[in-house]
Amino acid sequence: MKVARIYARVSKEEDDPKNIRFQDPENQLGPLREWAKTLAYDLVVEYVDRGSGADSNRKDFRRIQEEARAGDDILVWKLDRFTRETMSTAVGRVQGLRAKSIAIKSYTENWLDTSKDNPMSELVLAVMSWAAAEERRKISERTKAGIARRRAIGQWKGGRPHKLDDATVSRIADLRKQGIDYSDIAKTLGLSRKDVKNAGKRGGALAIGGLVS
Repeated sequence: MKVARIYARVSKEEDDPKNIRFQDPENQLGPLREWAKTLAYDLVVEYVDRGSGADSNRKDFRRIQEEARAGDDILVWKLDRFTRETMSTAVGRVQGLRAKSIAIKSYTENWLDTSKDNPMSELVLAVMSWAAAEERRKISERTKAGIARRRAIGQWKGGRPHKLDDATVSRIADLRKQGIDYSDIAKTLGLSRKDVKNAGKRGGALAIGGLVS
């Protein structure tokens, strides 16, 4: 049986002064349903989330990954509707699904089709992996620059720093607010999980209510 799993995610309306009204998921679901008909799937299942794409704990985001089976296709409006996590994390998710023979196809991005019968899928994954490596390299460079600055003013004397510089702590805070857990942040920034958690305790700066590490 050929199964399509449609995933839509909407954010809050930018022009809502109360910041409580979400966009209409039908703007994505309508075209995706028609696309699924064109591709002649035997079964179509829909999943909808309302919230940040950086939050890995979205209910239907987790459910679609749990329910998808080998041979299924996940249809999305755009990759950032599926996930807005770090590039490294996003690539890991896409590769993990493909390893299970589950493909992701984007309605608005013709290049995104990770099905194994697509001859371009290997190139797509290679480019995404390169982008993830570049992201890690740039973060590493910023971290090294911060260490060099601290060394120059006598605040770091070698070894792994126990107190991260303000820029790194701020970066960790941003990632935590997006719902990314300590382990993924540590991997992305090239730090130990312990250092990342310690940074979260600095003056309560990273106290994010309700997040589970």
